[in-house]
Amino acid sequence: MASRGAEAHDSFMAASKGDYVRWRRRFEVAARREHEALAQEGARPAWATAVALSMIEAAEPLARSSPVLEAAREREAARVRGRWATLRQRLLG
Repeated sequence: MASRGAEAHDSFMAASKGDYVRWRRRFEVAARREHEALAQEGARPAWATAVALSMIEAAEPLARSSPVLEAAREREAARVRGRWATLRQRLLG
């Protein structure tokens, strides 16, 4: 039994050029309408500021490093350095 994703992929691959052109045209119309609606609404500095602060707040924990993450990163870096050393040795003899 084919998965839902495979069916969608097969359906997409079977689409004709006309199907694609119609899809693209509808997409462009929707994008233009959204752009026009946003232009009519105007600037929303309070909203933009709130979103920016929210993104900064969400990213803040990622800026901090945990010992567990550091150890994992160092292990991966050591693995990559070892692989490069092996490749260098093979190349340079």
